[in-house]
Amino acid sequence: MLMQQEVTATFHLILSLIGGLFLYVFVAGLFGAVSGYSAWLRAEWIPLLLFFWAQRRPHWPPLWIPWLFGLFVDVLRGDPLGLNALCFIAFTWLLSTRHEWLRTLSLLEQCLALFLLLCVYEAITLAVLLLIGYDLGAWWWLSLLPALMTAILWPLTLALLLFVHGRAVNA
Repeated sequence: MLMQQEVTATFHLILSLIGGLFLYVFVAGLFGAVSGYSAWLRAEWIPLLLFFWAQRRPHWPPLWIPWLFGLFVDVLRGDPLGLNALCFIAFTWLLSTRHEWLRTLSLLEQCLALFLLLCVYEAITLAVLLLIGYDLGAWWWLSLLPALMTAILWPLTLALLLFVHGRAVNA
C-alpha cells in the first residue's frame, strides 16, 4: 500500500511538472519569446511547482527530477546546459531543509518566502552567467521580475493544485 502511494505521488509530481513545462512554452509563445523583454514577465513555473510539492510532500521530489526538468528548461531557454538543473537542485534542497518552517507560514508569508528563494535562484543563475563570461548589461536587476511574478501567482497556483491534486497530496 505504501509503495502504491509513493508511485501515485511520483506520478502526480511528474505530471504537474510536465504541465509546468507546457505552461512555460504556452506563455512564452503567447508573449512571443522566451528571452528578451517579455522574458522578464514570465513566471518560474517549475520552481513554483517544486515549492508546492516540497510543502505537501516533505523530502520530495528526489533530486533527479528537478535535475531532469532543469535540463529541459536549459534547452527551452537556450541557457548553458546544466545551469537550471543546478539551480533547481539547490532550490529543492533549500526547500527540503526548510519544509516544516514553510508549512507554518501564512499565505502572504509564503509568497514572500517564495520571492526570496527565487531571488537566490536568480542570483545563482546570474553568478554562473557572469563566471562564464555573459554580459548582463545595465538592466540585470530586471531578472528578478520573474521571481516577483511567480510570488504573485502563488495563491492562485496553490488553490488550483490543491483542487486538482488534493487527494494525492493528502494521501
